[in-house]
Amino acid sequence: MDGPPNSPVDACISSLNAMDLMDEADSRRAEAARNSGESLPAAAVRIGLIPPSAFTTAALDATGWPLLDADEAATLDKPPATGAPQASFLKSRLAIVAPAPEGLIVALADPFDEGLKRAIEMSSSGPIAYRVAEGSTVIAWRRTVLEGGQRLTAPSTEAASGEAVEAMEALLEQAARLGASDLHFEPSPTGGRARARVDGAMREIGTLTSALYPSAVARAKVLARLDVAERRLPQDGRARLELAGRPIDLRLSTAPALDGETLAIRLLDPEGAPGKLSALGFPDEYETVLRVASKAPHGLFLLTGPTGAGKTTTLHAALSELNASERKIMTVEDPIEYALPGVVQMQVKTDIGFDFASAQRTMLRHNPDIMMVGEIRDTTSAAIAIQAALTGHLVFSTVHANSAAGAAIRLLDLGVEPFLLSAALIGAGAQRLARCVCPDCAVPDAPAPEALSRIGAPKDGAYRRAQGCHSCGQTGAKGRVAVAEAFLVPRSFAEAVRAPSPSETALGDLTGATPLWRAALDLAARGEISLDEAIRVAPQPTA
Repeated sequence: MDGPPNSPVDACISSLNAMDLMDEADSRRAEAARNSGESLPAAAVRIGLIPPSAFTTAALDATGWPLLDADEAATLDKPPATGAPQASFLKSRLAIVAPAPEGLIVALADPFDEGLKRAIEMSSSGPIAYRVAEGSTVIAWRRTVLEGGQRLTAPSTEAASGEAVEAMEALLEQAARLGASDLHFEPSPTGGRARARVDGAMREIGTLTSALYPSAVARAKVLARLDVAERRLPQDGRARLELAGRPIDLRLSTAPALDGETLAIRLLDPEGAPGKLSALGFPDEYETVLRVASKAPHGLFLLTGPTGAGKTTTLHAALSELNASERKIMTVEDPIEYALPGVVQMQVKTDIGFDFASAQRTMLRHNPDIMMVGEIRDTTSAAIAIQAALTGHLVFSTVHANSAAGAAIRLLDLGVEPFLLSAALIGAGAQRLARCVCPDCAVPDAPAPEALSRIGAPKDGAYRRAQGCHSCGQTGAKGRVAVAEAFLVPRSFAEAVRAPSPSETALGDLTGATPLWRAALDLAARGEISLDEAIRVAPQPTA
């Protein structure tokens, strides 16, 4: 407990326990996060374990003090220059000290802060009427009365903590409304900033003071049930909130940085889970290859592309179409981004030795018809994927490579024998996501003919560029479109794979697929993306 037996703070904690709002685990987490002089239940409020209103109700019962609500607080005056703590002192606590006919009204957001009560009593010569107030009431009074209507530019940790929940949830709400894929909190000597990745590009959406930033990160940790007190080691967790009017799954990752902890939050919309391949907006050529590969009785199909290119979304859409009662489908992923009803999905847990390779071995013992391996990362996982493809299983996976043909080169680099690869591989694809020109601020573009000729772009295209506007956040881009290439392995490709030192360019020429750089330039020629974006997302190979 937080005080002597049967003390008011004990009574408060008991009330919270009775309301099923605080258990022993919550008490331990709040204890680890306590600031000097702060009571345990107040710390639990600050880091978001319990609602402020519930704490206020329990504190009223425990202390017997009356409530000071926001309306009454707005009528109170600034404390006198003498006979009460000065404004500089009050900034360090969530407290209201105001003159009244009967002496002083003292309203505390944490009525169990004995040190604060003693300090106020020592500096006051007259009688004191204690009240309980929510932290939001104290902050509102301070801004309008104590600070003359000005927002505090450098609030203390305690004062800022009262705003941490509001700040974090407001930034998450804003990120969700922007359609951001992730939200990043990055510390600095003066606090930190929040940036959202919208359409693949980072955009700053807020800044946090040095007092508010740690509390906001602590709030996120509470949401994901992470260790609030651990700031030296990375932590990962999950949570779910209702944002922008719909439930959003959050994947959180913290890491120690020079000026504090950095936090990355991935926003996943369960309602936005991939459906059919046709809904993803792929070129007809790409979609046709994926559908043909999906109907193969066995073999290996690989996808390549950078992080955030939508590879997992594509594979999930293909599995959704293949999902039927007569097929057993299993996946191993890191992480599992979307739940696929009827599909057995396994999460990699490297800390206990359950990596991709061991998960693949487990899947084979369950004899699935179709397997999806989130990523082939090493020689062992590559060998098992090839073995599965050659023994009657249809295997989908991803590898890191620059092109569809480069997927084969990557497996060869991982030690797969050429004759096994040529027998197992049925096809490969590569994809990128390019930022579309904002339709609200797009204007015609007229690239020089010699420049178009130099990069191999069509000379008679309807090229466009964007100037930036309110609709696109001054970025000139709004929405994204897929740039993709894919092929089914022809006999000539299989033979070339077995040749000594095959090159990515030579293999690509044998596939007959439209290369990524050409597909990107075609999109630019149609005015869907800018020419600069086409060159950025899929530059033409130099060799």
